[in-house]
Amino acid sequence: MAASAKPIGDELGAGLVQVDAAWQFLRKHEARPHEDVEYTVSVQDSDDMQGIYLRSPEDSAVARHLQVRVQPVFPTDRAVRLENDSDGRSGEAQSQRMYDFEQRLVLTATAAWVRVPEFIYLNSSGSTIAVGVDATALAAGQLHVAAVHGYDSANVGRGPVFTIPVTVTKPLHVEPSACVRLDRLRMQPTEIVRRFIAVPEGATRATIHLRSRNDSPQTAPPSTFYLHCLQLSPQRRFTAYELKKSVQIGHKNYVAGGGSAEQQARFSMDVLGGVTLEVCIAKFWDCQGTHDIDARVEFTGIAPASGVLVLNGNTGIARADFAALVCPEYDVKPAATLHTLRTALRPVESSVAPLFGDRDAHPESGLPIYRLALDYKLSTKADGSSVHLRIPAFDSMIYESWADDFALAIFDANKRRVRSLIGYTKPVTLAKKGDYLVRVQVRHRSAKLLEPLRNTALVVDTRLSAPASLQIRRTHSAQFVTTSYAPVQKPTVARGTRFPLFIKTELSSVPTDASPGDVLLGSLVLNTSSAPVDIEYVVPAKVVSKPDSPKLTPAKVAEEVVPAAEKERKEMEEALRKVRIDWVKKTTDDAARESLVLDLIKASATDADRASVLSTHLESIDALGKATLPWSDKAFTPEKAKRAIKVADDLYALTYSLALTAKLYESQKPTSVEEKEAKEAAGKARDQLVSALTTKSRALAFLHFKQQANADASATTDASAAAAASTAAASETSDFVDVSAEDAADSIDALEEYTKAVAQLKQWVDGSQADGVPHLLASLPLLVAKQQFARALQPVLKWLSKSPLLSSNADERKCMRELRDFD
Repeated sequence: MAASAKPIGDELGAGLVQVDAAWQFLRKHEARPHEDVEYTVSVQDSDDMQGIYLRSPEDSAVARHLQVRVQPVFPTDRAVRLENDSDGRSGEAQSQRMYDFEQRLVLTATAAWVRVPEFIYLNSSGSTIAVGVDATALAAGQLHVAAVHGYDSANVGRGPVFTIPVTVTKPLHVEPSACVRLDRLRMQPTEIVRRFIAVPEGATRATIHLRSRNDSPQTAPPSTFYLHCLQLSPQRRFTAYELKKSVQIGHKNYVAGGGSAEQQARFSMDVLGGVTLEVCIAKFWDCQGTHDIDARVEFTGIAPASGVLVLNGNTGIARADFAALVCPEYDVKPAATLHTLRTALRPVESSVAPLFGDRDAHPESGLPIYRLALDYKLSTKADGSSVHLRIPAFDSMIYESWADDFALAIFDANKRRVRSLIGYTKPVTLAKKGDYLVRVQVRHRSAKLLEPLRNTALVVDTRLSAPASLQIRRTHSAQFVTTSYAPVQKPTVARGTRFPLFIKTELSSVPTDASPGDVLLGSLVLNTSSAPVDIEYVVPAKVVSKPDSPKLTPAKVAEEVVPAAEKERKEMEEALRKVRIDWVKKTTDDAARESLVLDLIKASATDADRASVLSTHLESIDALGKATLPWSDKAFTPEKAKRAIKVADDLYALTYSLALTAKLYESQKPTSVEEKEAKEAAGKARDQLVSALTTKSRALAFLHFKQQANADASATTDASAAAAASTAAASETSDFVDVSAEDAADSIDALEEYTKAVAQLKQWVDGSQADGVPHLLASLPLLVAKQQFARALQPVLKWLSKSPLLSSNADERKCMRELRDFD
């Protein structure tokens, strides 16, 4: 393609593909021996790069001599190779061709500052070429491009069989003022001006100023310019230190007789000290005329002793030293904030398996690609959480990655896909709090390399809703003797001056989601002209809170003088009683449960003990209360519904008087241990009463809908046939199949009792309980029974919109969706 491309004046020699010329070139040279052989070029002195690239100031300060390896690569037919290698023998034809291969090559350099030998001999094992590059006399700040071409001595007209590109970016030296000036750049439409600058060590920030230099606005109207600045860092994406901006620069007033109004532009970016910065300015194609502009690049920076400042919250105070190495710094007012919580998750499931699709086979060997699948459980505790999910070993890489690809998908508790990311991860906003599944896939041709990665951790960066601040002082002692926080102010830091800062690592309030050992990410800003310093803060161990010593009361004093044997006997009886109460819910034998409940009630000495037994009994009867609707056969049986109503009435009678006193404690704070215990007992009685009314309402709703369903079924058939069928079935199945006039009256009574129970329940529930699932499932079916569907739908939609997507409330959400879709 390169030999037949049309030149377009590109600095790097790239041309425009000419399809016809390329086809004719291939036809002309197809019979040439070894035309299908490719050549790989690797510079042995530069990490086996595919060309010579000198970018740093040290590279162009002296003449360089580099060793370049040229290796022929022979094509292989996959089917033939597999057939010949099936018994362990290599392909004889391929070996013979490699043995016979030889090339006598002529080498030429396109620039005088590049020197190479005139001839080399190349066989199948390759050859090494000594290339000399002397960039000492080249103009500074500009791009210099050359190439070394290798021609077949027997067919020079064919064009080069391989090319070694040589690129030199000789950067400009920065003045002691930490400033580089590019004066009077004359720009034509589509013209590109490219300059390279050696960023001084210690610089963290670069500011680029653009200013129009045209004297007459009539000859130079405003023009659009593009500014692109870039630094390259090994093993890091080029976007890490990049600036891309477009701006209009020039006169904005068209005044008779000329004018002097000018427009300026100013942009800033983070930079790496000691790394060459490329500054590229281009004028847009539709802006006619010549335009002169000035460009100025200023460097600033206060550099820490290390690139990332790590603070351990357990140390109390940390010292960090800084220095202004580039230029004097002004108005230093350090401020440190922590804005992101970093946690790590281990996979709950992992697997390595081959893929069998046509697209999932290696193009050369035909063997399947293997997939590493990792599942992580992620929980968020706030709506709208911003999370950045990363696996640093895989993500943010495509062409540089050792694996074939990396993909990540997020699913909510409803198994709905929320977001998918491929290659480069970015922050994702999760609209609703709850449980999520994060699935990661990594593909590679080797299962052996994927297997050790099955426990790879997922790094989760969660943005804090309220950033935390760290206190900073000028001296160590000031952290202890200063009670009020006053920001550090240092008007001027001279060039080359070092100064320490002392940072208090104890946070007044650690984020609730943070655990000891987690990391909080943040930044330390020293002044407006320097780049922020990254902070990693290790969450300290939790503070152990000691409970207050209990106050001695007459009852406590009397308890202390009880003999040890009597005390142990009471503790044993209470423990046995709790075990028997637990078995009320555990046993599946209804008769055994009823007998156990009767024994516990007889053995109970107080109403509170009897209420605890009845409350547990009620929970065992309505075990599926949060997961079923009253018209479901799983909610109750007719016998259990009647039994639940009876137990609920008994529990209501036991707790009513004490529950009334709970309202008296709502507006006052207990001042003694006795008042505190009385408040807790009243609150417990109130909760038991609400639970009793809730279960009673659900049981009455079940009876009503069961009877109503039977009544509707009998009404759709012939009256006599339905009566006969109902009578025959009643003797074999449920008590609610025979629907007579008396049963219809019972249905009306059940609805009336259900209405009374719901009204009574609403008198006792507060705002939080009214929005809870137990109350909604007990009260909303009454609106459905009365065909007030709109009123019933509103709280259901409200709950579904606000409820978190947790795996623990999946049954509740399913139940609420069924209520929403009730027909």
